[in-house]
Amino acid sequence: MSGIKTRQLTLAGVFASIIFIVTRFIHVPTGAAGGYIHVGDAFIYLAACLLPPPLTYLAAATGAGLSDLFTPGAAVWILPTVIIKPLCCAAFTSTGKLIQKRNVIALLVASVITAAGYGAATSVITGSIAIAVAEIPFSLMQSAASAVCFLALSAALDKTGIKLMIAGKTQ
Repeated sequence: MSGIKTRQLTLAGVFASIIFIVTRFIHVPTGAAGGYIHVGDAFIYLAACLLPPPLTYLAAATGAGLSDLFTPGAAVWILPTVIIKPLCCAAFTSTGKLIQKRNVIALLVASVITAAGYGAATSVITGSIAIAVAEIPFSLMQSAASAVCFLALSAALDKTGIKLMIAGKTQ
């Protein structure tokens, strides 16, 4: 992690906090396995587009993991979350604009990783493949909601020149 700037480290902490708050406090419970739909992943995707990978993985795991820890009944999901959320970040790129072909494709990749990862975790945690399969539509709805939120935020942020600001350059 050499070469990481104080500004980037600070931003990673801010993203972890935003991910925690949005995931923990702005969600809709769904399904039989205790899951919920939230748009916290939109901020994970934004972090993946603005920060170097190690900091993105740390922000994603920390923010989402703490949300599971402090959401009643969700602590059982901490381990899957701290594995799945950083994996979702791997397909995004932090070079160029936020909205670009690679990052749009990454939204689809992240939704597959989320559905497959939580599907596998659900089958282990509940002991039921049927429950895991029944949860897939909710997982896909959450991914879709986060994708829409990411695209809206990214469109606005691309206009601000945020990537230059984070890099410490002026427009």
